Amino acid sequence: MGKIFCFKSPTLVMLPRKTKKDKTVYLNLNCYRNLSWSDNNNSKKLYKKIMQEQLDRCPTFSRPVTIKFKLIKNSKRKTDKHNFYSVIAKYLYDALTENGNWIDDNDDIIKTEIIEETEYKKGKENLVLITISEIY
Repeated sequence: MGKIFCFKSPTLVMLPRKTKKDKTVYLNLNCYRNLSWSDNNNSKKLYKKIMQEQLDRCPTFSRPVTIKFKLIKNSKRKTDKHNFYSVIAKYLYDALTENGNWIDDNDDIIKTEIIEETEYKKGKENLVLITISEIY
């Protein structure tokens, strides 16, 4: 059996500001494309900091992997889940590479990405479950 690890990823980060109210940055493509390079960089750094405990518990993957994404949301509004996965995957993959959990996030390592059905859970925070499994 290969290594398996599950991440619980937030769908937003709160960028601290010195003189203004903290800025909510939703980790989706709609927001990402309108961020300044500075806000994008700061969001990516903050995301890694938020995920650091999970990154430290994650094993080192030395074989190719399959990655599954599942959006858990607290609203029945229609959602384009690809908008979430694209940015969260980018931030998480870069964090995994920087943390040394795999060599690189290229096609030699990430063989398959699977997007599962969105799940509705009333009263719960929005999050994305990401499961990484080694392939034999």
